[in-house]
Amino acid sequence: MNSIRRQRSAAYFAALGLALAFAINTFAHSGVAHAQDKPAAKTDATLIVADLDDIERLRSLNPLKLQPDQVDKLIAAMKSAQADYDKKVNALGSTVFGPTASEVRDMKKQVLAGNAIPKDFDEKMKKLQADFLKQRDDLNTANIVSVSAAVKAILTDKQVATATKLERDQWDKDHPGGKGATDTQLFNLYCLDIFISGTRTVPLLEEVRAAVK
Repeated sequence: MNSIRRQRSAAYFAALGLALAFAINTFAHSGVAHAQDKPAAKTDATLIVADLDDIERLRSLNPLKLQPDQVDKLIAAMKSAQADYDKKVNALGSTVFGPTASEVRDMKKQVLAGNAIPKDFDEKMKKLQADFLKQRDDLNTANIVSVSAAVKAILTDKQVATATKLERDQWDKDHPGGKGATDTQLFNLYCLDIFISGTRTVPLLEEVRAAVK
């Protein structure tokens, strides 16, 4: 494992803040989730970065020596976990921001007309954002625990020990002389790094499945 993985893990919690922007855009306009527009074609550089990220994940996946049936189960588990998480975040965004949809639309019209944004509107939106972030953090924590449990049920005891040791070795490098972490915490962090953060978990697992003989 190198700094790329550490940076991804550390950035994961901060990057989740992007979900707030998504929620505001989605629910302020309709209160329900919309299908995303077709993404723009990726540049060669973007594809290279994605491949490098995949290589970094494989650095920690390959030592587990996953069997074909395990990869199949992981793919199914990650698809299910992602769908469940997205559903809960969308529901949370709808609950928090949905009631303000007409107010937000009216305020946008006023601001487009050159009017100032009232202080009470700003304060109200900041409070809603804070409420959303706090509740979403709870969802994130529950998601990590849930995904870790699903992965642990698929792996053998030896594979779980290998994943935990990989994470402990990195933890000790990152926290020399610092506070230790339990095996459970380290395995959760491994699952966060490898199976939760980023957007290529399932595509990469599908590539792994195609390569496994």
